Amino acid sequence: PRRPRPPRGRAWAERGRRRPGTAAQWDSLRAEGIIQTYLARVDGRAVAFARSAYGASGVALLGGGTLEADRGSGYYTALVHARWHDAVERGTPLLCTQAGKHSRPILERLGFVSLGDIRVLVDHL
Repeated sequence: PRRPRPPRGRAWAERGRRRPGTAAQWDSLRAEGIIQTYLARVDGRAVAFARSAYGASGVALLGGGTLEADRGSGYYTALVHARWHDAVERGTPLLCTQAGKHSRPILERLGFVSLGDIRVLVDHL
C-alpha cells in the first residue's frame, strides 16, 4: 500500500473519546490503547467515525461510517489515513479490514487488495 498522506480540504480526523457509561470491557481496551475511536468533523459538526484495534503485528480497521449527506467528500478516506498514520507511528503498519459495498471501492483506490471472502452464517433460532 501507498504511504498515508494528510487529508485535503476541510476534512480532518481526531482521536475520539467514548462517552462515560460505556461497557467496562471497551473502556479497558481503550485505556490500554488497543481500541481507538476516530471522529471526522467539519466546522465542529461530526460527519464520520471509525474504529481500530491495534495489535502487535498490525491494525484491524473495525469499521466506520459517514453521514449519508456527507458521503463523497473524503471523510472516510481521511479516517483511513489517520488510522494508517497511527499504525505507522506504532511500528505496526500492517492494516486489515472487512470492507462493505461503500468502503471497498475507497480502500481499493488506496491500494488495499482482497485476500479472501468472509461468509457470515446466521442461525435463526
